[in-house]
Amino acid sequence: MTYHFDSSIDEFVFKDSSAIVGQLALAISSQGHESQYSSQIRTWEKEVKLLQDIFQTFSASDIKNWHIIFEYELPRRQKRPDVIILTPKAIFVIEFKYGCTLFEASAKWQTMDYAFNIRDFHEKSKGILICPVLCATDVPQEKVVTANSCNDFILSLSLTNAYSLGKTIRCLNQTSQQLASSIMCCDAQSWILSNYKPDFSIIEAAEQAYENKNIRDISYSFADNLSITTGSIASIISEAKNQNRHCICFVTGIPGAGKTLAGLNVVHDPSIRSAQGHLGTFLSGNGPLVRVLKSAIVKDQKEQGNVKLNTSSGAVTAFTENVHVFLRTYRNSANKPPEHVVIFDEAQRAWDVDQMRRKQAIEISESQELLEIMARFPDWCVVVALVGGGQEIFEGEAGLEEWGKSIQKINMNPWPWSVYASPEVLNGGEAVAGHKLFSNLPAEINFYEKHELHLSVNVRSHRAQLYYFLKSTGIPDAEEMEREI
Repeated sequence: MTYHFDSSIDEFVFKDSSAIVGQLALAISSQGHESQYSSQIRTWEKEVKLLQDIFQTFSASDIKNWHIIFEYELPRRQKRPDVIILTPKAIFVIEFKYGCTLFEASAKWQTMDYAFNIRDFHEKSKGILICPVLCATDVPQEKVVTANSCNDFILSLSLTNAYSLGKTIRCLNQTSQQLASSIMCCDAQSWILSNYKPDFSIIEAAEQAYENKNIRDISYSFADNLSITTGSIASIISEAKNQNRHCICFVTGIPGAGKTLAGLNVVHDPSIRSAQGHLGTFLSGNGPLVRVLKSAIVKDQKEQGNVKLNTSSGAVTAFTENVHVFLRTYRNSANKPPEHVVIFDEAQRAWDVDQMRRKQAIEISESQELLEIMARFPDWCVVVALVGGGQEIFEGEAGLEEWGKSIQKINMNPWPWSVYASPEVLNGGEAVAGHKLFSNLPAEINFYEKHELHLSVNVRSHRAQLYYFLKSTGIPDAEEMEREI
């Protein structure tokens, strides 16, 4: 997990504030955000000074075993609260809005969204009281409000200014002492390194959201072969689970055949479940497509009144995410993902070694890294690679051949992989623009040819209906979906 600075509170108050800000600045520099330097550094200087002044008024016993973290990236959520404070009884989530004279609705939602994400997706935060605080530094004193109610481990939002922030923290600490039945059962570093693990309630919400959404109705109404392909993949997943096998499936299709929709159907298929909950996640490097799909489901659910907006938003984003973020999360960690199944959309666009060196500073291709992460499962896992053709492979995108090389490198290390694929993958057919998984099928590879993994029906005109549906709902990124249709 990534964060910019952390320290125990009793050490934090005596640290050189300029050294803390320097460490924060170095972190954004390493991530290529130099353009944010001026305004962000000024903000951090104010935040650090304010918090140091506040905690110097606390006694040593008040802040015993308290820990502060700046700019912590929530696992796989691409969200960074300004400040998190861990106490023995609660987790404080503080969002600063410097110079603001009012509590804007967007800032309130942003702060609560952080709290929902910590509760629903952060494994070490299960059952811990969360205290969201919005500090708009310049609001009038009469508008300050401290939380007085709790709902499902989250206190109502506290609204404060810079002057009253210390008092707010004291009041919330007293409240947590009274309300919290458990204590933080891990040290700060264990919390920071915690895994991503969606709560079961968010899993159920995701299934409800997807089951009722219009996109699924469109896909099934006009592409019957999607059902055959989805069923075939579900069968492979069931087999892998029952027989403790590691499998990779390559799904191909002519342009416009609905490979992305097939992948989403697999992730949300109710048969792909376990006693622990959901088993699959949908990965894509196509940012606009991911945003459109998420927005469409959330908006559809909000209009139907099926799920509260905050629950629906968290649910649909739980299993549709950016592949680069997924890989970065597990790169420097020994953790396994909670999902045994990953769907890799546009798999032919996975980055090669050169691009990974440029973008991520590591010497491994994206396909090989994904397989190595999934190989951490000692029992079973399935990777489903959705492979498109007829599209230019841009610089740094490895193509189908790199997947073949990755399979050969990782096969039998530490256990064998079974490969399921449509004939197109071996023959280099039109659907994969002439690319082949292997120039010659290696004898040591367990390979199974399955015609059902090829989508041969062109539903482009019907996918156009999806585009017009999205556009009619006013979803911001709908126009960018047009390239995918």
